[in-house]
Amino acid sequence: MRTLPPSRWDWLAAGLVLALVLIAAVRLAITEWTGFLYIGETTALLGTSLGLALGFSRLRPWSMRGMIVAYTVLLLPAQLTTLSETDLPLRETLAEIWLRFSAAAVTFWRGQKVDDSILFIAFIALAFWLVGLVSGFGLARGRNALTAILPSAFAILAVQAYDPLPASRGWQVALYFLIALLLIGRLYFLDNREAWNARRILQLPETQGDMNNGMLALALTLVLVAWNLPLSFSSLREAAALWAGLKKPFAPLRENIGRALDPLESAYGEREGGDFYGETLPLGRGLPLSNDLVFRVRVPETLEAPPPRFYWRGRTFATYDGTTWLNPEARRSAFDAEAGDLPIQSLEGREIGEFEIVNVFQQSMIYAPSQPVWSSLSGEMLVQPGAAETVDLVSLESSKPISPRTTYRVRAALFDPSIEELRAAGEEYPTWVTNRYLQLPPGFSPRIAELAREIAAVQTTPYDKADAVTKWLRANLEYQAVIPAPPRNVNALEWVLFEYKRGFCMYYATSEVAMLRALGVPARMAVGFAEGELDEETNTYTVRRKQYHAWPEVYFPGIGWVEFEPTANLGVIQRPLSHAPAVIVTAGPPVRAPLARPLEDEPADRSKDEEGLTPLTPWYVTRRVPVLWTLLALLVAALWLLERRTGWMGRIPLAIEARAERNGTQAPRWIRTWAAWARLSPVARSFEAVNLSLWLLGDAQPIHATPGERAARLNRLLPGMQARVQALTEQHALALYAGIPSNISGARWSAGLILLTAIWTRLLQWRRIFEERFSRPNSFR
Repeated sequence: MRTLPPSRWDWLAAGLVLALVLIAAVRLAITEWTGFLYIGETTALLGTSLGLALGFSRLRPWSMRGMIVAYTVLLLPAQLTTLSETDLPLRETLAEIWLRFSAAAVTFWRGQKVDDSILFIAFIALAFWLVGLVSGFGLARGRNALTAILPSAFAILAVQAYDPLPASRGWQVALYFLIALLLIGRLYFLDNREAWNARRILQLPETQGDMNNGMLALALTLVLVAWNLPLSFSSLREAAALWAGLKKPFAPLRENIGRALDPLESAYGEREGGDFYGETLPLGRGLPLSNDLVFRVRVPETLEAPPPRFYWRGRTFATYDGTTWLNPEARRSAFDAEAGDLPIQSLEGREIGEFEIVNVFQQSMIYAPSQPVWSSLSGEMLVQPGAAETVDLVSLESSKPISPRTTYRVRAALFDPSIEELRAAGEEYPTWVTNRYLQLPPGFSPRIAELAREIAAVQTTPYDKADAVTKWLRANLEYQAVIPAPPRNVNALEWVLFEYKRGFCMYYATSEVAMLRALGVPARMAVGFAEGELDEETNTYTVRRKQYHAWPEVYFPGIGWVEFEPTANLGVIQRPLSHAPAVIVTAGPPVRAPLARPLEDEPADRSKDEEGLTPLTPWYVTRRVPVLWTLLALLVAALWLLERRTGWMGRIPLAIEARAERNGTQAPRWIRTWAAWARLSPVARSFEAVNLSLWLLGDAQPIHATPGERAARLNRLLPGMQARVQALTEQHALALYAGIPSNISGARWSAGLILLTAIWTRLLQWRRIFEERFSRPNSFR
């Protein structure tokens, strides 16, 4: 590969390729799949800088290879040392990192689940290091647009494919393609500029600026059109089917690699089939809330004892390791809808209700209230070993993705225990419950355990302890949907409870489960969706993404798992003190405990399609107002650029004035003023900033004053702008009297700065006048 002369270096192109690689790295970091993902940003920056330097250099190939190997061996381990939370010397820190990496690699090689994310972080560091090297070197050495763009393009598209939620994160992809288009245009211009120089074609100073503006407008237009282009849903389904067929042979490889990514699964993101919750659940920093529909649930109207509130549970978790919830003992087992009910524990005294769910968002997980016992869809169930021949259900998943508009049914065992029954349940827990649901991570926070003991100091029953912890969390932890990253080397749960004192449902639920376990009360984490919006006419709940939720469930002997609600933005669960003789209600839907503060207030939409399902409105319709404003801004920018190139706006008053003269009349004064402005040269228009500034500052000059006199007056009024005023005056004189081509861009820049300074100075003068007038006593007399 040949070495390029220094004249081919271009700072703008280098900055654009660096921006592309960094955007791809930032897109990965905001997924929060695990901590320390910022290492990808650092190695991307270093790799791109080294690639640009090597590509611009005249080093021999073997020298460059040696430098790449040396920097890789030195920099990557140095970056991985940030994963250590100890203050050991560098040598011992490197040894600790090496042991962790080796253990994770051996575990992965043996086909076992990898719990340490160091393997993934090391891969990310190396990948973005290579992406930066290839992109930077390809630009500086060969000025190759594909080599400069494709590595980071593959990286950002891969991340987007695995983390498409929330949709607001797509702006990084849009920005990436905008900058990629600008880079392609810039390289095209550079290649043509060399050809123009070879043919001795004169290039005016403003040519480059005009071309850059044109490329920016064109790139913005292309990206916005692509983002707003309506797509056919049928074509999307065909593309999805084709993609599923193409990737099927790679399923075993994908499954093997997935073992290295198990600890990284996004807590609230869409996965294969569209599931919102994976097999691990990190605490995270926020929830992707939106109004997008997920499913609708039709509740049977014949329920005699409905629960005070429905929770649409998707998955439960048993083990907490200090940062993440998981189910290490869970096993998969097939279930058949035709085989009857699932083998679930303790269903005596519960009412069985059948719910109809209309799926709106494609997913594999089956959601159900309370304790599901049957589903009309066959598939797999994730279970924990239970008592005798029963199982402790974790989740239900369909054998194939549940497509939109699919309706399925689930039966669930419902029970609304009274406070009296919960208090009388006692503490004779089964062994399988105490072995699994009293677990706490090694070295669990003594501060949190002590806080739990203080809260429940006077309580004697498990129910009263759970109720006390619930009330304390609701009163002392403020709800906040997104929180900042906790400080490094700090227990996130401790930081939220004792310092930040704000959090979302993940922290509320985790805090309650952990504190109850510290008190000897078995509890577990449950995730899914809150109740949603009830249509009383059809007794149907509409569930949206803004109802993402996590809540604690407490085990009571003879009763089973019971939900509690510590999250402060939802209403308190109102349970009866005791079950009095039932009052027979002959009509009307069951009453639910209201939400204290709805997540969003929105008008009810009664419009239904032929299937009883509210039509999904495409996002490009619901967001039409921002899109229209963007298109309007683009139109204004395009007209401005067209005016800069052709001067078409100046021709309008000239044509009107000429037509009036031919008709023997005179054009209006404002048309004649506009025409006089249009006749001025670009530099003369820029010099008008001097006249306008003098007028603003109250020192307008007579018509016979020369440009030099006007400039001298303005220099006294704006001493900080003397250099700019002098440069603008010289440009004006050269163009007016000597006919020498002027630096139009420089003149416009100077004029803008002069005018802005004059406006600011005038505002300060008005402020002083106002303060002097109103600060004197009796100023109005």
